[in-house]
Amino acid sequence: MINVDILCNPYLGEPFKRIENQLIGLASGHKYQIKDDIPVIIDRSYLSRRNRFNNLIYDISAGLYERLLSIGDRFNYSQDISINKDFIQDLSFGPGQKILELGIGTGYSTNYFPTDIEHIGLDISWNMLQQTKRNMQKANREPRLIQALAEYIPIKDNSIDMVFQVGTLQFTEDPFKAVSEMARVAKHGTTIYILDEISGGMKIFKRSPAHGMHVNSPTDLIKELPRLVPHSMTDIKSQALPGDHFYQLQFTKPQIRIS
Repeated sequence: MINVDILCNPYLGEPFKRIENQLIGLASGHKYQIKDDIPVIIDRSYLSRRNRFNNLIYDISAGLYERLLSIGDRFNYSQDISINKDFIQDLSFGPGQKILELGIGTGYSTNYFPTDIEHIGLDISWNMLQQTKRNMQKANREPRLIQALAEYIPIKDNSIDMVFQVGTLQFTEDPFKAVSEMARVAKHGTTIYILDEISGGMKIFKRSPAHGMHVNSPTDLIKELPRLVPHSMTDIKSQALPGDHFYQLQFTKPQIRIS
């Protein structure tokens, strides 16, 4: 199970204390359940219609999800598995680093990570997380999972050594807030990675009239993706990946300057 010490109430920013199978906010007294060693940190009043719909779809499809992705990958319909694998294998990790994956799905990415890191997975779907837990246990990995929203990550500021998501951002209710949350939980000096479908990126901007007017083509999207990134971030890069199906957006949380 994930170390409770790095968790917090994402709606109030308060730390938790654990009493049996409950996390209790130290200031508010709000209670969240721990089920099957998975903290469930979702305030249902924050679930939008989009959140509820996506949660239902992924709960229903959890048992077939990996098979569908494998078929899509084989016939070049979707590239989630190969993109995820290539991305992770190009990274370097230090022993004991905490790696946060948003939208972990069924956890097929866990097989590509070294065994000496802490791979933390967050997802909105309970059934997906149950499948992830089984997959991690089969691979002799310790499941460190959270049921939560990407827009409200229940992790303390500056706690994570690497943050990434693949194919998830387009399904969030507020992608700008989700990206801001990724930056918040990352340690200073950490690079944050977002890989998602170009078609999904187009939809994100089209949902926002103020930004959608700038994005009328995939080329526009690559140019405008940095709009998603908080202004204080550095080394912002966006590019289309080979095949022009996925894009990659990355940026770095700056180090603290000591005067």
